[in-house]
Amino acid sequence: EKSSLEDEEINFIFQKIDWVLAGVSAIEIPTGPPASLTLRVRKYNFNENPITLEFSSSTLSIKRRNEASIPLNSGSVKIDSISFSHISPAFYGRPEGIEVAIQIGNHFATSTFYAR
Repeated sequence: EKSSLEDEEINFIFQKIDWVLAGVSAIEIPTGPPASLTLRVRKYNFNENPITLEFSSSTLSIKRRNEASIPLNSGSVKIDSISFSHISPAFYGRPEGIEVAIQIGNHFATSTFYAR
């Protein structure tokens, strides 16, 4: 089955979030409820901390340290909504993580990413 442009964009964004959470030493935002439009983390042995993902005006951008933000999603694909929810390390005995909910058009997906 051919995937749609929206599904491909969601998968691409999930891959980027997975990279952001690899080698994380601290999740700075969000720290708990409610969900946030921003995800900010620090990684071990990474000289461009912190890494910030921020949703604004249909665009998810990434920023490393004090550099300018760079859009992650394609200019032809507008994100309707995205949110980041913190998962406490004690929650069901799982490691600390982030649950991401994203909507592009009528395509909605959630995924859970654990800090590792």
